This record gives sequence, structure tokens and C-alpha cells, in this order.
Amino acid sequence: MQFQGDSTNTPLSRSVVFLESFYGGSHREFADCFAEYSRHKVDVLTLPDRHWGWRMRWSAQLFAQQLLKRPRYELIVATDLINLADLTAILSRRGYHVPVLLYMHENQLAYPRSDAKPPPLEHALTDIKNVLIADRTLFNSAFHRDTFLSAADSVLKGIPEFDTQVESQRLRDTSTVMYPGIEHNFGTHNAESADSDTELGSGPVILWNHRWEPDKQPHIFRRALEKLHEQGMAFRLILLGEHALGEQSGPNEQSGPKWKPNPDFEALCAQFGSRVIYAGYAQDRAEYFRLLQQGDIVMSTAVQENFGLSMLQAIDAGCWPLAPTRLAYPEILPAEVHEDCLYNGTKELIRKTVRLGAARRALQGTQGPQGPQSAQGMQGEAKWERLRRTLSERAAEFHWERRIQEYDRLIETVVLDYESRPFKR
Repeated sequence: MQFQGDSTNTPLSRSVVFLESFYGGSHREFADCFAEYSRHKVDVLTLPDRHWGWRMRWSAQLFAQQLLKRPRYELIVATDLINLADLTAILSRRGYHVPVLLYMHENQLAYPRSDAKPPPLEHALTDIKNVLIADRTLFNSAFHRDTFLSAADSVLKGIPEFDTQVESQRLRDTSTVMYPGIEHNFGTHNAESADSDTELGSGPVILWNHRWEPDKQPHIFRRALEKLHEQGMAFRLILLGEHALGEQSGPNEQSGPKWKPNPDFEALCAQFGSRVIYAGYAQDRAEYFRLLQQGDIVMSTAVQENFGLSMLQAIDAGCWPLAPTRLAYPEILPAEVHEDCLYNGTKELIRKTVRLGAARRALQGTQGPQGPQSAQGMQGEAKWERLRRTLSERAAEFHWERRIQEYDRLIETVVLDYESRPFKR
């Protein structure tokens, strides 16, 4: 703590409360790492990761009750499944005035729905009003920010009788892109699994570490594996991620999600059982990171991805990524690898998987079964080594030790700006 008159340059440590109404998966990881790595004093208040619709409607009431029992914080950080209008109204009536930083993991305006209907207006307006109320809103990618702003403009233009240009401009003025971080829990890439299998030869280990839900399109992943098998490609599989399907509770339903087996997950395990090294949700973080290091190629077939946390984790572990040329992937992956690591359509996914499998073999050594490599082969190896370094350096940019510095500076800026205002809400 820096005191008045202190000649050191030690930065101030602010008191921050982090409100996470859906504490699970990537939301949980972000909240925990934010609190762990920040130089500020961060307390995390949470609710379980279920009833997301009700979290938007009612979590503000629950969090306000908790905040009013605690010493006043200098900043509130809240994530998107909350109603900031309710939160700030309740606190303000009790004289609790504090700036709010909003972090958008997702938004309900642009989230794909299985019934292809537009999002409920209630949820869309809650997202828009949250961004209007927050002192600053952080999006996890430029792709996410831009899709939200475009969708918000369409909703605002539909409001009858009133011109909403001022609101539309405020959405833009207070929105900032700030990437989340990833934990770095790896040494050198562990190729243990690549040499331990004799039945399947030296085929690559293909990794899936996403949720097994419609927005990640696991059926496309399965179709690609079937085509690779038909072509005679040797490969093994590590199948991670939450694989039980949850049927969301409706607005009048008090029970939690109803879980049922995932047909894509079960079909893959049955169809490629002899090739599966591991299948299931790795509850232990150490086990999860160990499994990532055994992968060679990590695939995504998603139609909804605002950042790509699981892909970056796998890249950091040494995997080659294959992702569609859409969503946040072209933004997150360096331009130098786009030609080899982004694809359009299943046919190109299959072709590039085969090519990355060949690159993996080339990088295992210069001595092949037919003798030393040709000059052309050596040039190819140099290319893949260069791309691997590029990917490794890109992943390192997202390590929490680096990313948190930008968050910490922003926290100080928002608090100082709020303290300088003559009138505070």
C-alpha cells in the first residue's frame, strides 16, 4: 500500500469485489485467476452455475444483500449474467456508491439458439442496459464486441418513439476489448503418448477439449474423424469437456437442468473405442493439463466462440490448432498460421489434419524410414518449426502473469476516474 508522502513507486492496491453468478467452467477459471494474479485485493462472491436465466433476473438481489453486510469496496467487477440496474438501484438507496466494471463472457443478443428464434427481448435488453450502466465494459475479443454492438443497434432501432443514437454511442464509448488469460502449467511438450502406441503406429493424437453441446458442433467433429478413418489415417483420441447435455429450466421451472447422455460423445467412444486414450471430463486441473500435453492436434468445429480459451490452452501445451475461419479464431491465432491452421468446411479440415499429421512426423526427427531427409524435406521441417515457435509465442502472450497487468492498470484508472467526479451515482 502506498501512503501519502511515500517516496516509493509501489502501486496502490484497491479493494475489489468480483461477482460471478455462474461459477463454473471458464467463468470459474476466469474469476479464480483474476483474484489470484491481481495485485489488488479481490474478493470473489459466487452462485452455482445453473439456472442462467434466473441468474440474470435475480442474482443482483442476492449479491446486494451480501455487499451491504461488508465493508465498502472501491470497485465492483461483475460478469454478464446479472442485472446491473437492479444491483446499482438497491445499493444506491442504501448510500453505497461505487464504480462498476462489467466483463462480458457472452451476450444473449448474438448467442445461437437451437430453435433459430431471436433471443428473448428481456435478455437482450438486460445485456444492453448492463453495458449502458457500467462505467466500463470489457469484451473478451473484438469479434465479440463487434457482434454485440451490431445486434444491440438493431434492438435499439426497434424501440418505438425514441431516438436511441445517444445510447448506441455510449455502448461504443465504454466498450473495450481485453483478452482473458490462461494458466501456464507446462514444461516442454510431452510426447509420451506419441511413442507409446504400437497398434496404431505413429498417428497423431487428436484432442477435443470443448463442451459437447450444439454450439460446438461435435457431430461435425465426428464426421471428420469418420472421413479420416475411411482414408486410412492412423490417429488416437483424447476426448475431454463436459459431455452431459443439460435441458435448461424455463422461467417458471424451479428445478435445475435435466442431464441426459450426449449421443455424439457416446457414439464416438463406441465407434473409436480402440483409438481412445482418454474420454471424459477431467475434474482435476493437473490431470487436464497432463492430457493436453499428450495431444498433437486440437480441433474446433464451433459456431459460437467469443474467445477460444480451450484452444489456447491446448496450443500452450504444444498442440497444433485446427479451427474454422470464423468467430474469434482469426483474431486470436497469429496471421502466419492462418493458412495451415484455419479451415473452411469439412473437406479442408480433413485435408489440413492429414497435413499436420505429416508435419508432426517430420518434426520427430530428420531420419525417416528411407534414410536422411531430402533438401525439400528439410525446408518443410524448418517451416513447421517456425510456425510452432510462432504459436508458442502467441500463447505466451495470454499467460495470466502478462494479461493481469492490463486489468490491474484499468482497475486503477476506473477507480481514479470515479473518485474525481463531482457527483457519483
